[in-house]
Amino acid sequence: MHEISFNKNPQVQMKNIFISMVLLCSSFALFAQDNTTGVITASEFHVTRPLREIFAENPVDENKIYTEKESHDRENRIGPKYQFTAADGPQYGNDINSIQAKMGEVPSGNGMKVNVPGQTASGFRPYDPSGAVGPNHYIQIINATTFKVYDKTTMTVILTGTLGNLWTPAVGNNGDPIVMYDKAADRWFMAQFGTSSDKKIYIAISTTNDPTGSYYTYTYVSPLFPDYLKFGVWSNGYYMTSNQSTQKVFCFERDAMIAGTPGARSLYVNYSPPKAGFFVPLPGDAADGSLPPAGAPCPIFSYSDNGWGAGYVDAMNIYNMNVTWGATPTGSITLASNIGLSAFDASYDAQWNDCPQPGTTQKLDGIGGVCMYRAQWKSWSGYNTILLNWGVKISTTQRSFKWCELRQNQSTGVWSLYQEGTYVPDADTRWMGTMAMDNNGSIGISYMKSNASSTYPGLYYTGRRSCDPLGTLPVTETLVIAGTGSQTGINRDGDYSQTTLDPDGVTFWSTSEYMGGATGSSAARTRIFSYTIPGCSLVAGVSIAQTAGTNPTCSGSSVTFTATPVNGGTTPSYQWQVDGVNAGTNSPTFTTNSLTNGQVITCIMTSNLGGVTGNPATSNSIVMTINTAVTPAVSIALTAGSNPSCAGDAKTFTATPTNGGATPSYDWRIDGISTGTTAANYSNSGLTNGQTVNCIMASSLSCASPVTASSNNIVISITSSVTPSVSIAITSGTNPTPSGASVTFTATPTNGGSSPSYQWKIGTTNVGTNSPTYTTTALVNGDVVSCVMTSNAPCASPLTATSNSITMTVTGAITYCTASSTNTSHQYIKKVVMGSISNSSGATTYSNFTSLSTNVTVGTGTSITVTRGRTYSTNIVVIFCDWNNNGSFTDAGETVYTSAVGSGPFTTSIVPPASAITGTVRMRIRLTDSNTGVNITPCGTSTYGEVEDYSLNIGAHGLSITPQDDAQQSSSSIPPTIMLSVYPNPNTGAFTVKGEKAGEYYIMDESGHLMSSFKLTEANNFTQVINSLGNGIFIIVGQNKYGITKQKVIVAK
Repeated sequence: MHEISFNKNPQVQMKNIFISMVLLCSSFALFAQDNTTGVITASEFHVTRPLREIFAENPVDENKIYTEKESHDRENRIGPKYQFTAADGPQYGNDINSIQAKMGEVPSGNGMKVNVPGQTASGFRPYDPSGAVGPNHYIQIINATTFKVYDKTTMTVILTGTLGNLWTPAVGNNGDPIVMYDKAADRWFMAQFGTSSDKKIYIAISTTNDPTGSYYTYTYVSPLFPDYLKFGVWSNGYYMTSNQSTQKVFCFERDAMIAGTPGARSLYVNYSPPKAGFFVPLPGDAADGSLPPAGAPCPIFSYSDNGWGAGYVDAMNIYNMNVTWGATPTGSITLASNIGLSAFDASYDAQWNDCPQPGTTQKLDGIGGVCMYRAQWKSWSGYNTILLNWGVKISTTQRSFKWCELRQNQSTGVWSLYQEGTYVPDADTRWMGTMAMDNNGSIGISYMKSNASSTYPGLYYTGRRSCDPLGTLPVTETLVIAGTGSQTGINRDGDYSQTTLDPDGVTFWSTSEYMGGATGSSAARTRIFSYTIPGCSLVAGVSIAQTAGTNPTCSGSSVTFTATPVNGGTTPSYQWQVDGVNAGTNSPTFTTNSLTNGQVITCIMTSNLGGVTGNPATSNSIVMTINTAVTPAVSIALTAGSNPSCAGDAKTFTATPTNGGATPSYDWRIDGISTGTTAANYSNSGLTNGQTVNCIMASSLSCASPVTASSNNIVISITSSVTPSVSIAITSGTNPTPSGASVTFTATPTNGGSSPSYQWKIGTTNVGTNSPTYTTTALVNGDVVSCVMTSNAPCASPLTATSNSITMTVTGAITYCTASSTNTSHQYIKKVVMGSISNSSGATTYSNFTSLSTNVTVGTGTSITVTRGRTYSTNIVVIFCDWNNNGSFTDAGETVYTSAVGSGPFTTSIVPPASAITGTVRMRIRLTDSNTGVNITPCGTSTYGEVEDYSLNIGAHGLSITPQDDAQQSSSSIPPTIMLSVYPNPNTGAFTVKGEKAGEYYIMDESGHLMSSFKLTEANNFTQVINSLGNGIFIIVGQNKYGITKQKVIVAK
């Protein structure tokens, strides 16, 4: 016993863990190894006589009936221990994304080569068939342990023997045989185990490449019974795995055994891979290819399933076994990688009843818990490959196999998953898979298949080419031999099968069990067969034919062509061409009606089948004969009436055909609905706005294509009738107005169109010009002003409208009564201060200072101070304002101040009322003696005192009436006015205010109280609608930089 160290450096191990950080952290506990080793020297060694002599002298009795019914190896196999199943969550089932649920479509062609019966024996189960192919021979070996050597070309049996008879004395034929052809050494290898008590391993190596010649035989004693032993060829040994309670991997000294060294050694290393029940790992096997480089560790493969619990995940676990031969052999096993796989469920029945059969409730053993033999290793440029497959549970009634290809980077030694899949193309159960890869990179896998109703356990194969989509087996499943019955009474089946690659590099040779007899306990048979997988050299092709229409045909007629692909795959794409120019869509059919004479139709098909050559493929050509065709057309026009038009106007439409023939027919339509009119003309006076008129013309010409043509559309525009109206208002001046004063009237049209015309009238006499405004200074009292507006709006009815009338009150020119005193010796007005007025004057009986003015605001007080001259203290000051500018100071509210008797100065505040006009009015100040000849009226004379007149410039409420521009008016100027219309006036509470410029506007009641304010802007078209006033008289006051304005409005609800 030798203790071999291994690398326990966590950093080194972490570099070798592949699947995830979670698994990385748990791997030390789950995958820790003790690497106990042992060296076993062959306990027996012999060189046999040539087998052809031995078995000529002692032929095998192939009809011998064995009394043992079932191999005892099952006694060494622990049932499954699954903590979780797919019922606990999809993570414990099979990843649907890795399942191939569709049968492949790549034809197998003439892939099947050899297909012959294998050996059958009576009285025991299972057969455990193993087979290997060499340059000229094929050997099959089964339990008990009979082997046959076949001529590979004719499949004639050259020799039949029993493995135990190669030893002297002969040993038992106890089973689990394995045969290999070691291509690199050009030798044959056969092995079997001994009994569970002697724990022996028997190995025979041919001394030459002749399988019927002599053999070196070696006997080794294992520490434990080596159940289910499996072998692989490696550069420094024959590696063996088996089912043992303490897991071991053996390496037999290959070079010494091939040389016939009697003391050839075996070294085993203990290790503890994850497992849950029956478990046998697989060694990498390079038997049918080139050997790995010297010193390369042999990879050992086994899977883990997250259904086991304990932190395991669905993965392929790879261990490296390093062996060094020498005086003291050494060996170690280290974890190289845990390669994460898509979710799978490798659980199986605890009693090994997994696979259904027709006509019986007896199920067969699905061989759960192990990867199926072999783990073929092949070397390529830059990488190495390993193929693995094992059984998985699809449902309670179905099993199949999961497979994967792993690749190892030759530079780094790191393994990775290249592809994986689970083969479930239908509801049948598939198991006992065995697979290999040929020298083209194509994969072949054979297996058993059955179901519970109609398919007896038979043999089939499928595969993939290197050019096929990864993770798929696209080669159509091929029947090797159909099952003919079901096995009853026992579930043993297999326990394994074997596929090896012919030295030609492309032919797979397989042997396996199937049920080829009648239903019963003796239904089992074995089969030997070989096959090839088609290479990536399928030729794409496509042919086309005309499947609708005729050739010759009329121009414009519809014709259809259909493409038929060859090796197009599942979804080929198509590019149709007309004279080499792309046409049509990606479809196997092409329909067109636009061909011309002599045009050539072809189709380019691009296959989605992997590995096809000649892809894309071009079809045959079809030359079209197209007779001259004409294309009918029709246009319509409005030939009477107009469009747009007014409602009720009559319209006539006329159709003009092209290629209509001698007797075309027409179908006039309104909004797509036939009117029933079939003539070339159509009249209607009841059309409405938005309706569409068109015409369908049917040609009477032959080869017209299409027969019918649609005209242009005429969309009807009907303008509704509108009723014009017009209102007028004084927008400058007043009413009443002084004789000779300028008054401006403005007309506001409704439905006047873009350029209405105006006729102003005084009474019935036409005055003014064609203008929306009329200004005059020639009004006389009683004149009635109105306006007649003629609309140019479309469909105006009637065309003219007469406005409201304004009756003018015209007064004479404004004159004021005289006022003065007869004596200024007692008192006179020495000084007046009000706003911008600050006037000092001498003693005169009357002074006209109207050239002096100050600005006042409606509703706002302005202070005035009057200072008297002389020393008398019996003075009275009275102030009058002609608020309505009618030449009289006697109207209500126009006596604005009467002082108490005193000597002054006399100060008060003058507040213009809301009824005051906007503009300049006269203010009169009278100073009179209260004792002698007193006069406190605006007219006439007083004995003592003085009278002075001034001007007040009245602005609207809160406004300065001085125009808002950069050049201020002089104090003596009169502010200009701006145009303002208020209509209707009087009204019932709703009226419109319209200006001509932007500005601020205010509404006040008669007392000057501000009611509301608003702005007129370009955005609101200088218009404001007022509808919130109650009954009463109101003043509209406005101001902007062009001037000020004021209008009275009467609300009477």
